[in-house]
Amino acid sequence: MIIDTMLCMEYLGMNEEYWQQAQKALDAIKSDDTARTVAKNSKRLLCTEKNVSEAELLCRNLTQYARAFLPQHADMALAALLGACLPAALQQLSLQGVPDDVLKDTFRDFSRWAETYQQQHGVPGIGELPWVLFPYAQRILKLGRLMYETVFFPFPYYILKSNANGDITILAAEGIRVTAQGLVEHTNSKPEAAVFTTSLVFGHGQLTGNRVDINDAVILPQPHTIRLAEHRILLSPGMPILNMHIPQEGPLTPDAVNRSMEQAIGFFEKRGFPCETAMCESWLLDPSLLHFLKDNSNSVQFMKRFAKFPVCVPQPSAAKRIFGFNFDMKQLQDAPEETGMQKALKAYLLQGGEIFDVGGICLLK
Repeated sequence: MIIDTMLCMEYLGMNEEYWQQAQKALDAIKSDDTARTVAKNSKRLLCTEKNVSEAELLCRNLTQYARAFLPQHADMALAALLGACLPAALQQLSLQGVPDDVLKDTFRDFSRWAETYQQQHGVPGIGELPWVLFPYAQRILKLGRLMYETVFFPFPYYILKSNANGDITILAAEGIRVTAQGLVEHTNSKPEAAVFTTSLVFGHGQLTGNRVDINDAVILPQPHTIRLAEHRILLSPGMPILNMHIPQEGPLTPDAVNRSMEQAIGFFEKRGFPCETAMCESWLLDPSLLHFLKDNSNSVQFMKRFAKFPVCVPQPSAAKRIFGFNFDMKQLQDAPEETGMQKALKAYLLQGGEIFDVGGICLLK
């Protein structure tokens, strides 16, 4: 394994010095029997078998081993491996007909996380596993403003579409513990106890369960019944779907989003992947944006595209995305106010407001 510095600079970004350090780390890995074996197996799992979960485990093992036995190169160990894997990954994707501009846009996401690592740790390196592995395993592509990951729908919701007017109904799966706010218990690590548990019953051509308010992203306590003959199941847990991601770059204008969605339809349709809908999980889907952003802002317009549902995460991602990855909510009073978004969110949170990560689906066609 070697690192092609010019190729890495062209596709992954970062400067020549960064990749020279990566080459030194790779040389150290190759000179150590254990590290070399772990790196070799990581490359096989990632580039040949496309097994992200196992590759992630070995990548973490490689970094941990380097911290103990190759400490001078520990921060760059993962960058060294990914740099060495780049030619094989590009060749495989090119053979599948992925355009070169799409490859460059996709793999250039590496530089964002390398810069984040520098900000967090004060030294060159890369982290953010397993995310940085996805391009190598052919799991994600950047098409215009957005990135699209091929996944199986992971959330406990059934999405149905009316045959008559195309309206979307979302019913919660059975067994979700829901708070008085209509949120999943333990959302944002809050101690609020559940007040009801969802149910879902099928019989006599009808489906009865707890409906989700798709505008407010809350689960309603009252049972709701629909006739299946009048609806089509658009999505259920385990079905293939495009998972939409929003890179931190430039404005999220409606035109840019529309163009990206059009690209996604054209690209994935040719490859036989279902692309009627896309899903997203992000703080940018939170209806609470309406409390501190203008209705015509890009972020609010993006949020309104989605039929939304609540998801349970320990902490919302908004604060770190907006104030910086080293930000702690205990430091809210001292949070930066350099952008309009920072000022608006800080004021909202200081007034007792809350923000959540929210899931949602939108129709691509």
